Amino acid sequence: AEEGERLWRQAVWNLDSQGFAPAIPHLEQAVRDSAGAPSVRVAFLLASAYVFAGRPEAADPLLPIVRSGPPSPGPMLIDGYEAAMQHVRPDAELALSACLARVGADDPFRDELTYLALLWRGQERCFAAAWEPAIEDLEAAYAMARERGVAPNRTLARSLAEAHRMLFQYRRAEEISRDAAEADPAWAPHAYDLALVCELQSRLKDARFWYEESLRRDRSYAAPHMKLARLALDAGERARAREHLDQFDALTREKAAEVGAPRRPDVESEIAAGSGAYWLAVGESHEKEGDAIGAKVAYGRAREALLRALEHSPSCMRALTLLIRVGALLGEDAETLLLGPDGGVRRLSQTKAPRRREVVTGGTR
Repeated sequence: AEEGERLWRQAVWNLDSQGFAPAIPHLEQAVRDSAGAPSVRVAFLLASAYVFAGRPEAADPLLPIVRSGPPSPGPMLIDGYEAAMQHVRPDAELALSACLARVGADDPFRDELTYLALLWRGQERCFAAAWEPAIEDLEAAYAMARERGVAPNRTLARSLAEAHRMLFQYRRAEEISRDAAEADPAWAPHAYDLALVCELQSRLKDARFWYEESLRRDRSYAAPHMKLARLALDAGERARAREHLDQFDALTREKAAEVGAPRRPDVESEIAAGSGAYWLAVGESHEKEGDAIGAKVAYGRAREALLRALEHSPSCMRALTLLIRVGALLGEDAETLLLGPDGGVRRLSQTKAPRRREVVTGGTR
């Protein structure tokens, strides 16, 4: 059991590189050595390893043993994790808070239990857009990792940077993302997050560098292409913008085909809104050159694309804003344009789309 326990502890502090799977065979051997009657401690370690490794059904026979003793933090950590992975509120927060309240000063897994509960409760608070309490939890977990001399795991760094960004605390967000990008030089999303916070501070040259860096790290990463397309359009680089839009379209299409599902509506909307912005820029270029017919054709294509974007995602503010601009250039009244002949677009635009969050499995969320 000692080797299994060591690997379990190691997994807590190295969620990205290792996970809990290596601990499982050693803990299973400990259960066999106990003739099927493991201690509560071993039962908890193995049951939690199963759950965190994505094998919750294997944990079922062990959970009665885990819950058989006096109230302890272990069962609440497992319950909170499972609820958090499914974003079941308020169950996740209640269970993880109960776990933290039950961790005693003499608990042999005090640091590990505290770290995981703070991490997952903080991420769940991010999902609920409770940014200030999320920061409190995630900063505490971040500090614990630093004190251990290990790099905070990827989703901890990303969630904490996002929470600071959402509260306009750009300096701290940039510090976290920059440290993460430098400590994990092969992972594209950290470079992407650093680009985001640079762009929010209007440091567009830095933003472009880090978006391009994220692509250098992972050529299959679609998100930077849409950001680079927008920057290219703003800089008047239409050919480059078109290239990035096409790459985003192709990569998201490939990803959807891999999982055997259609692209999400918000992705379809991003593509259509990007195309609308592109054709708006083409139209404005034609107009500057005195080509009124070419401009009108391009504006018409922009209008079609932007309406399509709203059909996919009614709350797409980029599409709404650009559609009003295009309508004015075509001489259309904004109210008539948004209402359409049957009031469809206005009805759609008043429907709030669900907030999308990235979910990472395998115990790291």
